[in-house]
Amino acid sequence: MSNRSFRNPHLYAKLVEFVDVDERTTNFPKHVWDPEDVREEWFADRIAEAQKIRLEQQAAQNSGKRTQIDFTSSSAHKSAKAHASDVPQRQRDSESSRPSRPQPASYGGSSSRVLGGGYAKRSRWG
Repeated sequence: MSNRSFRNPHLYAKLVEFVDVDERTTNFPKHVWDPEDVREEWFADRIAEAQKIRLEQQAAQNSGKRTQIDFTSSSAHKSAKAHASDVPQRQRDSESSRPSRPQPASYGGSSSRVLGGGYAKRSRWG
């Protein structure tokens, strides 16, 4: 390691060339991975071409869709409130009958009596 030639950044490439090592070999059996069986569609330039074609197809499909949104004035919002009478009566009744906040529970129902300004539950003995 003290030798100056080991500091060369191109040492690996020179050693591979000198020893004649195939860097694409593997320890896996050929039925698991064959480094020679490389398809052309796996290369980066072919992947880029396929992505470009796919992007163009998607752009062609989306060309017929809406490109802008039409906004209306607030007067249209007021007219929508005027059409609230179109809501079925049963739905309006159920919305209006709901309490706006939780109500306290009743104590004893009809068997309770008022004592000293508050509610007291009657016992079973009277």
